[in-house]
Amino acid sequence: VLYTLYFIFMARARSTTPPLPALALSTIASVAPLLLFAIALGERIVPTHWGPLIGLALASQVFGQGLMIYALGRLSPLVVGIALLVQPVVAASVGWIVYDERLGLPDLIGVALVAVALVLVRRER
Repeated sequence: VLYTLYFIFMARARSTTPPLPALALSTIASVAPLLLFAIALGERIVPTHWGPLIGLALASQVFGQGLMIYALGRLSPLVVGIALLVQPVVAASVGWIVYDERLGLPDLIGVALVAVALVLVRRER
């Protein structure tokens, strides 16, 4: 649900804002809620090693989210949404092939929900 709301808000922001400022606004808006959740859960706020944190920030936030926000301005939200729905399938496949992980009942329910979403997206109105 939160990812869907993020996707809707970013699609709207992207219609009037270039990709990098939209990504910066999104990042700034998420800092306070994430800090509150981290404090509430007793997580460490300041890392002991900055390298992995900077690497994750560049790879996932700047590169990954930046490309998604860029795509929202160039492609239909439907195309971007379908591409995002493929991510769990790829993750499950990599887990199975590389780490010999097996899908459990919650995973299979998630697969069914993704399949239903893809059918609903492709269905005529």
